[in-house]
Amino acid sequence: MPEFLLAHLGIPFLAGLVFLFMTAASDTHPLSLESCNDVALDFTILSIGANGAIFLNPRLVTHWKELTGVYGIVVVLINLLLASFLVYRRRWRQEPTTKVQAYVDLFFGVLALTVTTMVFYVGYNGSAPTS
Repeated sequence: MPEFLLAHLGIPFLAGLVFLFMTAASDTHPLSLESCNDVALDFTILSIGANGAIFLNPRLVTHWKELTGVYGIVVVLINLLLASFLVYRRRWRQEPTTKVQAYVDLFFGVLALTVTTMVFYVGYNGSAPTS
């Protein structure tokens, strides 16, 4: 399981960090509290992208049977909801961005990664009820 998590979450996460720093390096402004919303959105997009590979895992399909697709769609919708919170927060944010606002944004992004990882972990280890 650690190799699968590394392949489907770790590598895209590292690629996202590379993209983040490449974007920051080419931007006219350094990374700051205002960047946290963009980073969090990248995390939610990463989480959504990882779902395709995760829910094709044969062990999860064996565990959840015909409900595997339903769980996959629910996780994508949860991540889209978290992304919509982030977009809403950016749209109506009072300037300048405070540390609390930045940390809340990062919380939503990390929560998206956590939801995807935990659903995979539960399904892979077989501790969730099957139908």
